[in-house]
Amino acid sequence: MKGILNTFSDCLRRKYAPIHVDHRCIRRMATAGHQRLPEAWKVILDRPLTTDELHRAIRKGGGRKSPGRDGISNEFFKTNLEGLKEEMLQIFTQMLVEQKLTELQKRGVIVCIPKSDKAVAPVDFRPITLLNSDYKILARIVVGRVRPALVEVLHASQHCGVPGKSIFDAVATVRDAVAYAEMANAPLCVLSLDFKEAFDKISHKYLFTILQSFGFSDALLRLSMTLFALYLNPLLHRLDQTLNGLRIHQRQRQSAVTAYTDDITLLITTPEDIDAVNDAIQCYEKATDAILNIRKSQALAVGACDTTMSVMDIPYNDEITVLGFKIQKSIARAASASWTRITHIVRTQARDTYSRDLGLSQKFNMHTYIYWKSYGTPHRFIQPRQNVYDK
Repeated sequence: MKGILNTFSDCLRRKYAPIHVDHRCIRRMATAGHQRLPEAWKVILDRPLTTDELHRAIRKGGGRKSPGRDGISNEFFKTNLEGLKEEMLQIFTQMLVEQKLTELQKRGVIVCIPKSDKAVAPVDFRPITLLNSDYKILARIVVGRVRPALVEVLHASQHCGVPGKSIFDAVATVRDAVAYAEMANAPLCVLSLDFKEAFDKISHKYLFTILQSFGFSDALLRLSMTLFALYLNPLLHRLDQTLNGLRIHQRQRQSAVTAYTDDITLLITTPEDIDAVNDAIQCYEKATDAILNIRKSQALAVGACDTTMSVMDIPYNDEITVLGFKIQKSIARAASASWTRITHIVRTQARDTYSRDLGLSQKFNMHTYIYWKSYGTPHRFIQPRQNVYDK
């Protein structure tokens, strides 16, 4: 048993070892043309904590969640919310405004969950960090304040966490680009990037530098680890500034980048774009210690794209996956492939549901889940926007 414990400890120690970054590249990424937070938003973000704000953050916490090292679950805060609201408000105000957080409050317990029934080595387990409930409530307060302001600072290509944008818009952007390149026989390489352990390898030095460059206050910097969209924002700016993008009938320049959290898709149209992608990715890797996963990244050649044009040795495929949906060089075939996959999943789950002895409420919940499972496909693979085809 001790040998197993030492094996896992050594693996996690290497996994979460200090990250070494290039400070010159951090400065380059921090000046990538993004917007600073307007002064009006700074006043809003730094305002005193209110009772309603605290109540919303506590109620948003899911039930039946494992507590952190203090053993206090979110149910404790929900149950005692009315009776201890004044005391809770005082405590969380000290944590948020006065930054009175003990070291124990900021520590978590790492639990290794097997990825499959045949897990035998540390790489076969997924490490999950159990945080104290008060720390997670505080993080929800911060995210609730920052999210409305993201539209002011995030690049237009980022669709995650921005009010008025959704995952549908991100996929629709790629769909329209492929549809135009297919119809016009225009050269287009759709590049889907994957970074190894994107959420595990986060440089605190890089993150805090970027948040400071946006103008966020010190009170929020310590609690903004969930804002991965801001972490990627300089890379999206640098890519969009240097790539040519796809022009649809010379009437508009479509962004060459679309992103949803850490899922980044690039639209490459000229050989010059390759050098620009290489430079931006290398600078980002040095600034953050991130590593592009060549094996999991994918390229799709559309229209008159020259497949001898290598992009960071990422292999070309006849089909790539963007945000869980299949994209092919033909939009019609992509829609058919996506519908085939979804209908197969729905039929399998429906047969499993009907073969089980479920109550009425359980059947209703399952039917609702199956319905929403198939809801996204027609939104992503409806007929492309009309101006894609207009000549």
